[in-house]
Amino acid sequence: MRTLGMGSIVGELGVCGGARATASVIATRESKIYYLSRDRLRQIEENDLEMAADLHRSIARLLGERLADAMRTIEALLEHEAGSCLYSRNPIIFRRTSASSS
Repeated sequence: MRTLGMGSIVGELGVCGGARATASVIATRESKIYYLSRDRLRQIEENDLEMAADLHRSIARLLGERLADAMRTIEALLEHEAGSCLYSRNPIIFRRTSASSS
């Protein structure tokens, strides 16, 4: 669960990639919400290339930030587990085995 502030974007994967919703959003106070449908995004892409490019750059930057946050979380979890496994930056995790099990 996360608290988002003013100007936050949610649902970008659904609009840009057609993915199903991966989260729910609940406003805890009066909010002004803007909704961009896939159809409206397609219209912008067809009629205003500069605006579409700006929008896609913003979404790419947002996704990059979220990916970096997720990677930091994964690294922290792996570091926490360092006593029971060895890890590297590649996606393979090697479990430590005792000398008697070889």
